Amino acid sequence: MKRIVAIAGALALCLVLGACSGGDSSDNAGGGEAPEAQATIEYAVAEGVDEYAQGDLRGASYRVSVPSQATEDELEGVFADVTAGDGFDVHTVWFYSDERLADGSEAFDVASAVQDAPGGEPVLVLASEEAKAAGQKALAAKEDS
Repeated sequence: MKRIVAIAGALALCLVLGACSGGDSSDNAGGGEAPEAQATIEYAVAEGVDEYAQGDLRGASYRVSVPSQATEDELEGVFADVTAGDGFDVHTVWFYSDERLADGSEAFDVASAVQDAPGGEPVLVLASEEAKAAGQKALAAKEDS
């Protein structure tokens, strides 16, 4: 009986340590459970990932449309979902107020988020009022054509 309790205790400890180890998103690459979604708003990722190098690190840049009034917490959730398990070390995400602006022809008009260290928190920079106005002007021009 003591042997069964000891084995059960050891197994429970292994499960707890494994679940609390944090790991990285690459742990899920082997067909494990996908990470839980963090985004609480709707978003759309533009096709194509731009790859870049930052020293020895591999980076990926994404263009994503989100509601123009998205909060910093909401943008951080989208950043987490978009970059989860993509295999890149560092990331840049450009946030746009409309899918038509996220084609790469315009500067971001909502925010940008840059993660410059693997696993680090992204630095979020909200768009200036001038960038927001330029985005709306570009969107109006796209609607007219």
